[in-house]
Amino acid sequence: MQDITIHSAIDFKTYFKIVLKMTFKPRLFITMLAVLIILEGAAYPDISFTWRSQEWILYYFILWFAIILPGALYLTSKRNMKRVATLREPLVYVINEDKIEVKGDTFSNTSNWQYISRLIEREKYFLLRTGVKGIHYLPKDGFELKEDIARLKQIVKEKGIKFSYK
Repeated sequence: MQDITIHSAIDFKTYFKIVLKMTFKPRLFITMLAVLIILEGAAYPDISFTWRSQEWILYYFILWFAIILPGALYLTSKRNMKRVATLREPLVYVINEDKIEVKGDTFSNTSNWQYISRLIEREKYFLLRTGVKGIHYLPKDGFELKEDIARLKQIVKEKGIKFSYK
């Protein structure tokens, strides 16, 4: 069977959106809320509970999730785009049933399907997740043949990899 070839180049705007979507998950909000409740209980054990006294939790949530965390992610994403060569240069992915090859101007890499944990389909691209933080960005308009999109989904299904459309 013929290999699937994908030409990929990511811009900062798309990269930053992916970073935000990978960071802002319900688990993060629940964890932060639990931490704030525990901190309040430890700091003020003798104060009676009133909703008026709980305003500070709302203020911390707004400050953290609307200002500090997005700002830090923006600065980190900017730094990564400058430092990480694989984000700046165009990449060529060659995918078949056995392996995934990535070739760029300054590097090349080959990995097996066993290291892929999930395929996420978006409107304009696919993300192949490798572990917790690693991704491969595959734009749909980068496929040489449009039929290769269906073939990629079929390979993922055959390998038993989780698939989601978000």
